[in-house]
Amino acid sequence: MIAALFTLGLTNCEKDKSLSDFVLGKWQSQEFPFGDVTGVFTSDFKSGSFTYTIKVGNTSVESSTARYTVDNKLNTITLPDPDFSGKKSGDPIMRTFNVEWAAKGRTMTWTPDANSGHDFFVWTRK
Repeated sequence: MIAALFTLGLTNCEKDKSLSDFVLGKWQSQEFPFGDVTGVFTSDFKSGSFTYTIKVGNTSVESSTARYTVDNKLNTITLPDPDFSGKKSGDPIMRTFNVEWAAKGRTMTWTPDANSGHDFFVWTRK
């Protein structure tokens, strides 16, 4: 009986994990075509802010730190297009992605909303 309650408690804790908790940490995207070479994004999500690094061929560039928001009920993440220039140039273009994830998982898939104009991303925890 106690073992069953303990197991039930663990299961409920896993279900209660939110997307905003899950995204925290370092992630790497799948490779994507970038001209004649391939590129890959890495990201470092902290509570409310993140940075991207893009590596294309032998060149890596890190973005400025930016803010993001998560809607735990809708399983979406909204963030600005990455700024690799280091310059602030007005209001950023915000993108929203639907996020598929599992509390015990090491991957998440971002599918753009209808207005995003971006491809999907598959992220793997580093």
